[in-house]
Amino acid sequence: MFSNGKKKPDSGIGDLGWMPFEAAAAKLKRSVARIRAQAKDGKLQRGVHFRRAESGGLELHVEAYLAWLAETSPPKRQKSLIERINESHAGTRPTTSAAELASINELRAKPAESRETPERRKPKLVPVSVWAEMMFGEYAPGRKTLLNWAHNGKILPVPVKMGRQYFCSPEARYIDPRAERISRMVNG
Repeated sequence: MFSNGKKKPDSGIGDLGWMPFEAAAAKLKRSVARIRAQAKDGKLQRGVHFRRAESGGLELHVEAYLAWLAETSPPKRQKSLIERINESHAGTRPTTSAAELASINELRAKPAESRETPERRKPKLVPVSVWAEMMFGEYAPGRKTLLNWAHNGKILPVPVKMGRQYFCSPEARYIDPRAERISRMVNG
């Protein structure tokens, strides 16, 4: 029994008092770093849970530490997650109509390849790096070049900056304004 009136926990590792941190951690199968952090953070009390040894190291009072663990650890759940979910939904299960059951059975009867799959729509915006891979393949320019193009308006429609990244339309194209001007002058 401790001085505060609480009963000593049954640890199953014998009657242990003060031990060096390393030995106590090995006995308790806990990390020395974790116990040191708990002491440093003020979770453990000096003189009750740990103390400075005469040799200069730290010692842990194993029984007091186990009592502290028993007090601070959350209680174990008595029922499994599935049992708790079933209890919370008892009597509130939705019923399925006969028409819904018939359509479900029809889908199950069809082979997987004959089921209709909706067409995948193209995304409205993609990251500029993905656009460059789609447009140029393995010869896609680097990240800095793509940022330069986005800043200087060489990608049309103009990319949109969202957060830290630029996004553009999958149908966007690279345009060099100087080359465009020259071709207009030459071709009319």
